[in-house]
Amino acid sequence: MLNRCTADGRRALTRGLTLVVSLVCLGLSVMTSPYAYAAPGPCSEQRYWLASADGGVFTFGCAPYLGSMASTHLAAPVVAMTSDDQDGYRMVASDGGVFTFGIDQFFGSMAGTKLTAPISGMASVGKGSAGGYWLVGTDGAVYAFGAAKYLGRTVYGSTCGSSCSREGSPIALAPIVGIASTSDGRGYWLTSADGGVYTFGDAIFYGSMSGHPLAAPVRGIAATQDGSGYWLLGQDGGVFAFGDAAFYGAATSQSQQHSFVAMAVAPQVHPCSSPPYSGPTQGYWITDPRGDALSFGDAEQDGSASSLTLAAPMVAIASPPEQVNCGIPSV
Repeated sequence: MLNRCTADGRRALTRGLTLVVSLVCLGLSVMTSPYAYAAPGPCSEQRYWLASADGGVFTFGCAPYLGSMASTHLAAPVVAMTSDDQDGYRMVASDGGVFTFGIDQFFGSMAGTKLTAPISGMASVGKGSAGGYWLVGTDGAVYAFGAAKYLGRTVYGSTCGSSCSREGSPIALAPIVGIASTSDGRGYWLTSADGGVYTFGDAIFYGSMSGHPLAAPVRGIAATQDGSGYWLLGQDGGVFAFGDAAFYGAATSQSQQHSFVAMAVAPQVHPCSSPPYSGPTQGYWITDPRGDALSFGDAEQDGSASSLTLAAPMVAIASPPEQVNCGIPSV
């Protein structure tokens, strides 16, 4: 469900106000800010965040609200969101600006740098000071920060010069729309709007939709928790599974009314109570511009933003790679 303890504070921030938020489920009052929050207490639910193009952040399940960019004028719209940990998240704008909240750290951005094409995706690796992230542009350019290492790029559109020729960069036949990291952070996959998949580092190719007729363009890619497979998301709600990624369902029956923009994988949940953790969850969420979050497999349906009046369309959904339910997290 929509996190009641943070909903009022989030809406206040989206109106640009500074308010003291009464946290109903804890009986506490705190000042909302991007740097502190009051956790909603012990919770057995999964968690996910939705992000809108204006930098708004919407929380569901156990997800804490850690701040947003909704009250700040952005030079470019937000296009993607990632989470390294259950107490942090990042967003990236199409101009390469990176915005970090909670314990997910900032390692740099492309803001203020002339890009050859807009940023279309983001993937993260590691946690804390050992973490990092990649940004990818629609032309296949990859920018690495922190512990994330540059491992190559694709080329779409105008050439990128002699450096791409020396690297032997593969040619993409459609714009690059997403990036996903391998489980060890030593590789990544890129996907293009025609369903092509391109591998770098230790990422293994398990298949693609390139050359197959698609009812709608591909909008993103998400990797399985062990890095031995991935899903592609179509704008019409189609889901294509490769490697050990299982198919849990799609939303193509709703494609007449909806277009879908982003996908997130359900986290591994490690409960502190008996019985002990026995294996990873398997499932995923997809979301549309209205904020309607649909769940498949073991992904819990904890609510959506489709009943809210949004100032900007939803563009991203994120969930941490794992979640520990041991009560109130520390900040």
